[in-house]
Amino acid sequence: MTARLLLLLGLLGVGSALPALADDKEEKAAVAATGEEDPMVCKRVKKAGTYFREKVCMKKSEWKEMRLESQRAAKEMTTRPNAVGS
Repeated sequence: MTARLLLLLGLLGVGSALPALADDKEEKAAVAATGEEDPMVCKRVKKAGTYFREKVCMKKSEWKEMRLESQRAAKEMTTRPNAVGS
């Protein structure tokens, strides 16, 4: 289910943009400001089909999980054998 959702978001251009915008400076600043190990980190993310950006807030661990899941899904799509014509 999660892989399908990420695939759909990737096709829409949303899922691939979220991990790409992960900015270590923002995350380090959030940890320094709050003193929390897993602070909320807000990022401005490009929305597919528009020039506008959308503010997305998640915990640092959630950003990391989304990035890793996106990488895993991309790797799976590129390494999976093509079923068409087989």
